[in-house]
Amino acid sequence: MSARWRAIASSVVVGFSLVLAALVDQLVEPRNQFVATPFAVPILLAAVWFSRRGTIITIVLSVAVAAYAARVDDAPLVPALFHLCSLVIIGTLVLVVAGQRRAAAERARAAEQTSSTLRTLIDTLPAGVVVADARGAITLDNPAARVILGGAVTGTAFGPRGGYTLLALDGSPFPSQDLPLSRAIERGEATLDVEMEVQHSDGVKRSILAAGNAVRDAEGRIVGAVTIFQDITGRRRAAAERERLLAQIGTERARLQAILDNAPLGIVFVQALTGRVTANTASRQLFGRLILSDVGRNPITEQLRHPDGSPVTLAELPSTLALQGRPTATEEFLIVQPSGRRVPTRGRAVPIRGPTGQILGAVAVFEDISAQKQLEQLREEWTTLIAHDLRQPVTIIAGYAGLLARNATQVPPSLRAPVDHIIASVRQLDRMIADLVDVSRIEARRLTLKPQGVDLPALVQAVVERMADITRGHPVRVETNGDIPLLKADPVRIEQVLANLVSNAAKYSDPGTDIGVVIERRDGDAEVSVTNHGYGIAPDELSKLFTRFYRTRETHAGRVAGLGLGLYISKGIVEMHDGRIWVESIPGQTTTVHFTLPIPPPTP
Repeated sequence: MSARWRAIASSVVVGFSLVLAALVDQLVEPRNQFVATPFAVPILLAAVWFSRRGTIITIVLSVAVAAYAARVDDAPLVPALFHLCSLVIIGTLVLVVAGQRRAAAERARAAEQTSSTLRTLIDTLPAGVVVADARGAITLDNPAARVILGGAVTGTAFGPRGGYTLLALDGSPFPSQDLPLSRAIERGEATLDVEMEVQHSDGVKRSILAAGNAVRDAEGRIVGAVTIFQDITGRRRAAAERERLLAQIGTERARLQAILDNAPLGIVFVQALTGRVTANTASRQLFGRLILSDVGRNPITEQLRHPDGSPVTLAELPSTLALQGRPTATEEFLIVQPSGRRVPTRGRAVPIRGPTGQILGAVAVFEDISAQKQLEQLREEWTTLIAHDLRQPVTIIAGYAGLLARNATQVPPSLRAPVDHIIASVRQLDRMIADLVDVSRIEARRLTLKPQGVDLPALVQAVVERMADITRGHPVRVETNGDIPLLKADPVRIEQVLANLVSNAAKYSDPGTDIGVVIERRDGDAEVSVTNHGYGIAPDELSKLFTRFYRTRETHAGRVAGLGLGLYISKGIVEMHDGRIWVESIPGQTTTVHFTLPIPPPTP
């Protein structure tokens, strides 16, 4: 009800009271003429309208009306004023009583509304709530409490309760006197975080966390108690699972740390966010010191070098590239230890990614290849020694065979063919010796190039003409497509590659078939293709052709001479020129070997 409607209702009550008072006054003193009575209603309406100030305004207006009435009717002022004041007093009393009853009704409605709101709030709480009076009798429980405890809460805070049993964490019955409700009612104690278990009638157990406190009146007397509890079964299971996972992680971490510390490879971790660097024991031995990092500084760059001794910049570090999401291929480095010792290593790095693919860090692995380098050096020295020791008798044989060939008139006809065979065999043996030396240099990365301007079509034509004896019986067609500019290459090594490919094409071609050599431009490269017609190469052998000492099954069956080093050496030479080489073959038809050389950019 609005304030204006309440004012109107109060005015009606007061007006009725005044009329009743006037009737009583006339019954007592019928001779009294109260001319002010018609003015009482508007006066008291004004009094009610102004609420608390109404009584004062009523008195003032009553005096004014009484004075006016006495003047008009020549009535005595005092009796009129007396009667008017009596009516005012009666009306005021009625107004006060009505206001008190109205206020009491308003308070009752507010209390009822508050109680309803509080009960609704308690019923919608996810936590269980139980209220008891001063004697411990349960007076209220909410739905959450009934769900958690497995039934309605009955009995008292001290005695038996139906449908469930409260247990301590060790499984024994929970003492009634230690329950939060009991402690609040008996001792007025406030309790927090009391853990216990509740067992339902069907045997289901739940873990709960309870708290309690006493309810006191205005004078501080305990009039009841309330306890609030929540189901923490899921939380305890999650905590147990977390502890199990943490223990498992700890075990795995210890196992991983043991593996890393005993691994023969140097392993370095770099965190993406902080840049912090950690390393295992092998890395500390490899770098000759503890690898510790400060913010904004990577200690590896201070010791890592390229094979030629030049420093590796931070942007070139394998770990830097891995942090950018770019795994690196295995490459060789030099590690300069604080003592000055240079350790040849082979290293690569990969990014470490999180569940959503984000880069968490990078791991770089370094392998000490000092022993391998020593073996390579010994092999190179041995190969060089063997090549030197072989070349001396081969040179002598070649010299005498050449002398015999030059004096053919003095050689009996029956010996001329053997002399030619001796010369051909000496040349083949010399090529084998040269191949062994080149293999040793390629593997030791000591094969040097002397690049200069090369006219590739002219070089190809010259090589084909010089190999006319080897390709006899196999016409060689040289075709150049497009304009091929001068290349920056070592002409001697490129001629070695061309000679190897053309000789292979002649050896493995069917009799009488031709050999095709095509030179053309492919984007930024010059490509050379050598094609022969023969029994071809099986698909499963294509990937093995560039392996050292590998020879195909058909080569073994056909008893073609060779060590299986030609393609291996050609691949090493082409890759040193930043080119690539590959083979395409159709078994029983053709085999084509392709290689490319980069075309230098035009000079401004």
